[in-house]
Amino acid sequence: MRKRGGRIGPRQTINALALSGFWDLTTVQQEVGAGNWNSGPPMSVLIIAGGGAGGGGAGGGGGGGGYIEVSNFALIPGTYTVTVGAGGGYYSSGSNSSLYGMTAVGGGRASQVMFNGAAGTAADAGGSGGGGGQYYGSSGSLSGGASTQPSTTTDTLGRTYANTGFGNRGGNVFNTLDRHRSGGGAGGAGSDGDWTVNGPGKTAFNGGTYAAGGGSGTYAAGGANTGNGGGGVWNFGSNGVGGGSGIVVIQYPNTFSTFSSTTGSPTYENTGGFHRYTYAATGTFTLT
Repeated sequence: MRKRGGRIGPRQTINALALSGFWDLTTVQQEVGAGNWNSGPPMSVLIIAGGGAGGGGAGGGGGGGGYIEVSNFALIPGTYTVTVGAGGGYYSSGSNSSLYGMTAVGGGRASQVMFNGAAGTAADAGGSGGGGGQYYGSSGSLSGGASTQPSTTTDTLGRTYANTGFGNRGGNVFNTLDRHRSGGGAGGAGSDGDWTVNGPGKTAFNGGTYAAGGGSGTYAAGGANTGNGGGGVWNFGSNGVGGGSGIVVIQYPNTFSTFSSTTGSPTYENTGGFHRYTYAATGTFTLT
């Protein structure tokens, strides 16, 4: 009778392209983490959420969308969905953007301020919080919203990327008995604001600057595919302006093949030794 058992050989490196059948998510995660999975090109990924709307009356500026920038990100061959969040419309927060479980949180709407000291509506939290506002004719004020964008980003496989997520709170009012309001927070560096001052955005690997807070009293829209917050207004009875939509950018060395297919009409560039795909709207890509 033969005995069970066998000789333990050296650990084998797995080539995903040569596999057949199905692998459960736990096994894939273990092999990727151990560096034993042929996972494709090293990618840089930028994920920007939609910005929040500015406030009406004497409200603050909208919060910039959450900002994620990850390098050395890898995927096994397959088809993946890219979600690009919309900017917040009238008195709304922005929508989330995401890729493979990594989610940038939509920017918070700004405070909505009422006339003659009446209580308004507080700013929302978000990727960056919406800006606070000053009650007109009163020393009361509404604080800026908090940031809910984690600094550590986690993907679908549970891999974590420290110091890759950015967002800040909305600015607080620091003047009283006047129509002074703060801007929203920003993806890069939030700050308290007064009048038209807003938190600045952050510059990404593609040279663009994204996720700035909306200025209070600017009436300026967030701008398409910027993730910027919408501007607040300086006119009771008027509405704040909408936030900018988000964007997702994927870049990797051009020594690897381009995506075999895409949807959502991303812009493609071969620049500086890299393939770069810029998604202005939700879509997919297939990596082979």
